[in-house]
Amino acid sequence: MNNYKHLLTLVFLVVYHCVLAQDGDLIETGNGGQIRQGLFVTFEDFKRNDPVSEESIVTSYPRDGNFYYNLLKEDINIKSTDHSDSIMTSIIWGYFDGKGLYLNVKKFPSFLLEGKDVSAHSWAQIIEIGKICMIHYNENFNPETGTITPEVGTNGTALFLMNSRDGTVHEANAGNFATLIRDDPRVLSAFNNHNGDNEGRLNTFLKIYNERHKLELP
Repeated sequence: MNNYKHLLTLVFLVVYHCVLAQDGDLIETGNGGQIRQGLFVTFEDFKRNDPVSEESIVTSYPRDGNFYYNLLKEDINIKSTDHSDSIMTSIIWGYFDGKGLYLNVKKFPSFLLEGKDVSAHSWAQIIEIGKICMIHYNENFNPETGTITPEVGTNGTALFLMNSRDGTVHEANAGNFATLIRDDPRVLSAFNNHNGDNEGRLNTFLKIYNERHKLELP
């Protein structure tokens, strides 16, 4: 009976999360707030939800729909009330443009993208935001639309997990996911005992875990 109740609870959480996602839950944080639009120079800036606004960024690139996407092409200056700081693009963590959250692939451990053509574009999209984030990297990113629509399993597409507690990035596989959710023995046990293809199982329990462990940003 307890196992049956546990299964019903997990099914409810999946359905509940999917309903939320249809209402734009991607940009919401666990405490009901929203990710602020702008450039996150560091992971700590993201944790504080304290991005640099577009108005504070000094660059030669036009302020169009590809503004943030182009920022890694040259070093930039960030101005404040009394001074300006030069920022090397290699240290930039990511950005939120009001539509999607993107991570600089230079923040990945180098071996994770070994053998893949990362010269096509320098951003990966965080498509599931929570205590554990799901990241899609696709070398066929279209900067004109600002979105990635990957076909998982095709050349140039890769899936990763990010631990929002410390910003570390991991290959998206069952072993790494199990390690990341070990603080919740109930979800970990259900994940280990669930039958199904690895990708579907991972996506399902990622949503369950994030529903039980909200990402809270200021």
